[in-house]
Amino acid sequence: MAARIQTNNEGLAPARVKSAPDADRELITLYEISKILSSSLDFGRSVRAVLNVLLSYLDMHHGVVSLVHQTEQLHIVGALDGVKVGSVGAILEMEKGLSGKILGAWMPVVIQNIAEEPAFVNRTGRNPAECEGVAYVGVAIKVGGDCLGVLSIDRWPDGGRRMSFERDVRILSLVATLIGQTYQLHQRVAAERQQLIEDKHRLQKRLQGDYDKWDLLQYVCKLRDVFSRH
Repeated sequence: MAARIQTNNEGLAPARVKSAPDADRELITLYEISKILSSSLDFGRSVRAVLNVLLSYLDMHHGVVSLVHQTEQLHIVGALDGVKVGSVGAILEMEKGLSGKILGAWMPVVIQNIAEEPAFVNRTGRNPAECEGVAYVGVAIKVGGDCLGVLSIDRWPDGGRRMSFERDVRILSLVATLIGQTYQLHQRVAAERQQLIEDKHRLQKRLQGDYDKWDLLQYVCKLRDVFSRH
């Protein structure tokens, strides 16, 4: 019978999670990630925290979340563990590399050895000398009929232990959906906030116009009063 592990608001120590059976580790990971994404309005910070959970709890590496912005460019919004692209917010060409394949097909991509993969162009700063035997797992961030971006991680050689890429794809796909839903929610909140600001400005302008008309009417009435006395 699988061991039950209690969670708390601060999250569990990675060592404790890693000692749990795989199924429990995945459930705990998803639980912690759902808490992170629902507890902050800082989307970039939340994404980095999500990547930290994946890397800490599931022994993943080189986590990257990139989203397609309105300019039809792929922007990195979160990255951890040796990702060197200048800074968060760096722009990647959508058509190139493994991310381009994922965006083009809306399907997961698993490369068991990136050192032998022609489509691997190393745009996020991995050490070329350390790529031999490193696996890449990437999934599309999809919500409804929209493909919003890519979530990807690396798997390092693990002392001969068999890695289940199917499980990686499954849990990353679930996390990608949570990220996509949260991103769309943040976009709606931002749009509503901007609409409120614009409505406020229009109302202020209209009220100011009404005051100006009232001042003009009072001025005309005063002129009439002056002329009526002469």
